[in-house]
Amino acid sequence: MGGFSMDEHKSNIGIVTMPISRAGLPPLQQLVKVISVRANSIFLITGDAGFDYFKQCPGVHLYGVVHKLGSHIITRIFRYIITQFKISLKVWKLCSQVHFFVFSTGGTSLFLPVVTAKLFRKKAILIITNWEVSYDNKLLSIPLVLLNNLNLLMFDRIIVYDEILIQQGNLKNFQSKINVAPRHFLDFNKFMICKPLVDRKKLIGYMGRFKPEKGVLNFIRAVPKILDKVPDLRFIMIGEGPQVQEVKEYININGLGDKVSIMEWIDHDLLPKYLNEISLLVLPSYAEQLPNIVLEAMACGTPVLATPVGAVPSIIKDGLTGFIMENNSPECISVNVVRVSNHTDLDLIIKNAHDLVINKYNFETISQRYESIFAKLRSDNQ
Repeated sequence: MGGFSMDEHKSNIGIVTMPISRAGLPPLQQLVKVISVRANSIFLITGDAGFDYFKQCPGVHLYGVVHKLGSHIITRIFRYIITQFKISLKVWKLCSQVHFFVFSTGGTSLFLPVVTAKLFRKKAILIITNWEVSYDNKLLSIPLVLLNNLNLLMFDRIIVYDEILIQQGNLKNFQSKINVAPRHFLDFNKFMICKPLVDRKKLIGYMGRFKPEKGVLNFIRAVPKILDKVPDLRFIMIGEGPQVQEVKEYININGLGDKVSIMEWIDHDLLPKYLNEISLLVLPSYAEQLPNIVLEAMACGTPVLATPVGAVPSIIKDGLTGFIMENNSPECISVNVVRVSNHTDLDLIIKNAHDLVINKYNFETISQRYESIFAKLRSDNQ
């Protein structure tokens, strides 16, 4: 498969990610679909759940990488470097076929693969999906932050999901090479209002990774405080991650088994069903970029209560398209869940939120933004 394709209006595009979990699949699926309609060929370097899924997609040229986590900080760093070498080798092999590379999940710290692309004079684009920091090991976060900052200097273009993230990420020095382009779009034949809020149970939902940065422990610790005020509420938590066991232990110790149910994993196709069952989605994160689950909930007519992190304040306007809580302490979560439960005009908020995602996060709008970015890159290469 040597050489470039001949359509001068399209490019052969390489997409590079760290190996991803099942939770990282929907964002990568969206990105591949957005890029594929504007590309001659897609060359995807990924691993784990990403490889398992895309090996069934004949339209994608797939290159798998295996990454193993270590239990000790030294082991983790060593294995991370080994994975970077593996990815770099695949980037090197693809340089004769790819016009430019798009670095996505984990891309902010993929130093060696970016260096490889640049050595072969390939343009490199970074889509900032998250900042690579370690929330459970401050020592490990130091080299990750350094890699983040060093990589930003090398990328030709940097794509952020929302204007507000430029300031939050201290990216003003890179303003000249930043584009704002979310890769988020929804299938409105799946994510839709199937059950009006009035017909739903008083069920409060958390859906996401059970990880420190998601504030999941704060959520479960807020439950007893919420029940003191609104005893007829029930709770469902859906997701997987390293803090699942801590959450289960808290539920058992505090006798919440009849109030809180946990589902450790559901297929993404089933998500609309569960979003149409809950009366409120709570997102108590410490950090986000532009969370898919917020848009998906809004499309399903589910009110959202979230912390003002990442691009969330651009989407959720308190009392207009959803609800914002000042912080994610258990006390603050409790106060705000009670506030939403007593709100008298949820129907208008649901309508506003639904209209927003329909108009702004459809496939055509998103794909056109990426086409304009790639067109500029093609013209720069000529």
